[in-house]
Parts: sequence; structure tokens; C-alpha cells
Amino acid sequence: MSNTFPSTFLSISLWAPVVSALQGEKFTLWFPTHEYHWLEVAQQNCSLQISDYHENNRERTASPCAAALDCLLENSSESIKSNLAGSQVLLGLTPSILAYVGSDMAELAVLATQRPYLALLMSIGAPTQQVRQILSSVDVAEIINKPSSGVARMYFGWLWNLPTVYQRLAAAATYALAIGAMINSVQGAIYLDARTVVGFRCNAVYLVSVWVLLGITPTIFAIAAIRQRHCLPSLASFAQFVEYSDARAPQEDKEDGLTLVPSLTGSTDESRGKWISNLLFLLASLAALVQFVYGTAILSALTPISFMDALPVVMRFAVSNVVCRALLLLELEGIRIRVHGSLRLMDDEAKF
Repeated sequence: MSNTFPSTFLSISLWAPVVSALQGEKFTLWFPTHEYHWLEVAQQNCSLQISDYHENNRERTASPCAAALDCLLENSSESIKSNLAGSQVLLGLTPSILAYVGSDMAELAVLATQRPYLALLMSIGAPTQQVRQILSSVDVAEIINKPSSGVARMYFGWLWNLPTVYQRLAAAATYALAIGAMINSVQGAIYLDARTVVGFRCNAVYLVSVWVLLGITPTIFAIAAIRQRHCLPSLASFAQFVEYSDARAPQEDKEDGLTLVPSLTGSTDESRGKWISNLLFLLASLAALVQFVYGTAILSALTPISFMDALPVVMRFAVSNVVCRALLLLELEGIRIRVHGSLRLMDDEAKF
């Protein structure tokens, strides 16, 4: 895990210049539904205010950005303003929608014990996670012992009987999908940042991007909590994951072609301080709650964007969330099968 966090923050630092470059694009890029209207108003009625904003000229007003936004809205019809209000309602509900179909931070943390980079990619690709109750306990054994999917058992039974090269290709495909979901969410955030302003923080150009990045925070706390509670190896890449399995060949179930991993349910070390783990899970829950509230506040204040322009953006984030959720469920099934040691030991009446 020691290599995971520095690489994550390096990626964030490389993203920052891209977001800051959007400063000069405000009030020049528009969503397509009312693009003609905004271009006309910007050129004919509000060119002075927009010019003051781009030049940061504060001689006429203390907030050039707010003055430019007010000018645009004052020269818009009531029907357009009503459309903008509808989009703010939809965008404000986006974190709630995404949390409904999103991943659970404890499940991501369990996945991160074996594939931390994949878990962090998913936390960005699906920026809003399910918010756990504050002070609620996290039972890793409950996550591991959930009923297994029959489809997943068939998939892993087929996959683990293939040569190692095909297993690595399948793992690479999983990473490719997670990276694709992350890129989709990042591009969606930048797309919003470039074409909208936040009503209560007009000058900021990065607030939606910050919301996406904050998805990492609860995952990091949850990962630290799991690592504190369970003594498990960190397998950062899919190559290490396969190589680790190969190295444990003596514990392989020859008939089913499965390889065991250290038991998440039986490696608890009470002497390491369970209270520290509980504290970290509490911080993870608080971080998820803060990110949820922050996202609701920011997205509900975005303007100018119409309802029909906001809908594809919401769907874009939702697709990334669904993809990451599906990948997480599939990867957890693989961990469950490895922990239990054999496909034969899984529940014969597994739920689909």
C-alpha cells in the first residue's frame, strides 16, 4: 500500500493544471441546448462584464464573475430560467442517485487488500459511495461470507483453468474497464467545470472536479482500517496477484484449479488495536458523508445548464458507477472463492 498513495497524489497533481486552465474558458463554452442564446447575449449585452472577468478587472465590481453571470441571466427569458432551475434539481439529486447504485467503501477496502490500484481507480470512477451509518461496525467476515453468484462461480471456475497468460489478459481487461470508468467521470467533471459556474462560488473553476477526487478519501481511510485489522499482503498489480497465486501452488485445489489467498476472516490481530481500525472506519464514514453533502451543494448550484443538457451528464456518471459496481461484485466473488478454498465449499444454493 505504500506505493499506492504517492502515485495517487501524483496523478492528482498532474490533473490540477488541466483544471486551472479552464479559468479562461468560462463564459466562452456553452451547452448545446441554449448555446445560440448565450453566445448572442455574451456578444451583444454582456461583453464588457465577461471581458472584466477574463482580465480580472475589479474597477467596476468586486466580483467580475458574478457580474457577468447576473448579466447573462438578466437578459434571459423566464422559460430559460425555469429550464435552468429544473437542471439544478436533477444535478442536486445526482449524488443520491449515484450512491444508490454505487459501491460500498468497506467492500472496496476488502478488494484493496488484494488489488489496491484497482480499488482506487474505482473510487474515482464511481465518485459517490454508499454512505454507512456513523459509528456502525464493519464485519469483514460478513462481506466475505455473502452468498456467492452462480454466474461468478462459473466464470472463475472457467478462468482459473485457463493458462496464466489468459488470466492476466482478463485481469488487464478489468483494469481497462476501471480506467475507462475513471476517465469517463473525470471528463464529465471537467466538461461541467468548463461550461458552468457555481452560484455561491462563482470564481472557482474546479469544484466539480474536487467532488470526483474526494471519492478517494473514504476509500483510503477504509483501506487503512482493513490493513490495521487484518495482516494481509498488498498485491498492487494484477501481475503480482497472479504471481502470488503461482507462488502458493502447494495450497492449490487441483481439481478446481483454485488458489487460496490469506483468509480475511481469520487473520484478525486484536493486539494491533481494534479501536484504531474502528476510528479509521468512522473517518471513512465521515469522509463519505462530507463528499456526499459537498457534491449535492455544488451540483445543485451549477448554472447555466438546461435540463436536457444535464440529463446526459448524470447518465454519464451513472454508467461509470454501474460499471465499477459490477467490477467490484465480480472481484469480490473471486476473493470469496479463494478465501473459502474451493468451488465445492460454496453454497450450492447461491443466489444469482
